[in-house]
Amino acid sequence: MKKVKDIIGLRVLAYDTGEKLDDVEDVLFDPEEDRVLALLIDRGGWFSSAKIIPFESIQSIGEDAVIIPTRNSIMLAADDRKVKQALDSNKVVNGMDVYTSEGTYLGTIADMVIDEATGVVEGYDVSGGLVKRTMKGLNFVPTPEKERMGVDVVFVPPETGQRVQEEVTGGLQGAAQQASEQTKAGVEQAAENIQQAAGSAKEKAAHYTADQQKRYVVGKRASDTVSTPAGIVVVRRDETITPYMADEAERYGVLGQLTAAAGGAQAREATGGVREEARGAFDEMKRTFQDLTGRAQEKTKEERIKAALGRPVTRVILDRNDEVILNTGEIITHEAIQRAEAAGELDVLLSSASKEEPDFSTEERRAPMSGEARLKKNGEDIPGR
Repeated sequence: MKKVKDIIGLRVLAYDTGEKLDDVEDVLFDPEEDRVLALLIDRGGWFSSAKIIPFESIQSIGEDAVIIPTRNSIMLAADDRKVKQALDSNKVVNGMDVYTSEGTYLGTIADMVIDEATGVVEGYDVSGGLVKRTMKGLNFVPTPEKERMGVDVVFVPPETGQRVQEEVTGGLQGAAQQASEQTKAGVEQAAENIQQAAGSAKEKAAHYTADQQKRYVVGKRASDTVSTPAGIVVVRRDETITPYMADEAERYGVLGQLTAAAGGAQAREATGGVREEARGAFDEMKRTFQDLTGRAQEKTKEERIKAALGRPVTRVILDRNDEVILNTGEIITHEAIQRAEAAGELDVLLSSASKEEPDFSTEERRAPMSGEARLKKNGEDIPGR
């Protein structure tokens, strides 16, 4: 994969003569087909026309140069209708705003990522907006997630905004905070909410249209073997996916699996020699997840304690030595909570707090001693109103 910014500025070399030709000035692409049309090497002027290299004429795109078979691979932009339209429209993708179709601003396109072998646009690097609150400040939006590209704005599905939100630390904290408000499920529910928020690539693939998925997978290598429910192999691991395979996957209802396999192969190829770095990033995200989960657990415990204090218990609460901490109907106090936590029985105590208002008389509700913070005047109690 190559970023457009990494291609602009590369020297163009002719393979047959070894000549150093022009430098790449820009990349022209077709937004309807999501593919690169040509590399612009000379914008031209009053007395000359712009010169381009059609993408199909490129021999290779390396780290430091673009190789073309011969100088004759260079042609005038005016000789190719689509290229001329792209040049005349001055369509600049970088800097376009990205919104979900529900109106959430994700950020602006900072770069475009292409497959240097096919010219297919794989997706866009987006920064700013909601994205700026992610841990890395940059988010990759795959081409299949693009719903529509207009004059000033690119629209993506709401699911894309949800995915970005999941990667925002604040979003995870919000999910943890929401989970902490539950009093019965506690820790388990908090973890479940965060896991559900994280989702999976395979589930998100189902949101893409069949045509988008098929266009995405064709030409990629499969990271896993994909078979039909009856065991018929659609594509084997490391095979290149063809249009026929994509059609068969759709027919047998396994197109989502094929999309996930194509994405897995792409990710595997992209990581290559940086597996250790990727592992470090994963470990960092795992630590962040564990930290947020721990905060959610602590917040949940605090909320449950607040909800239980002052309420009667519906069962006898015993410590490990079968000593009674609270008897049925007795009020949960701070001391009871401390003793229950020390005995490892706090969850039992909090789960036993009555959810209903007790049917006690006023006198029965009173504690055996007066409150230390009661209202007084001239040393005497002031009756409650």
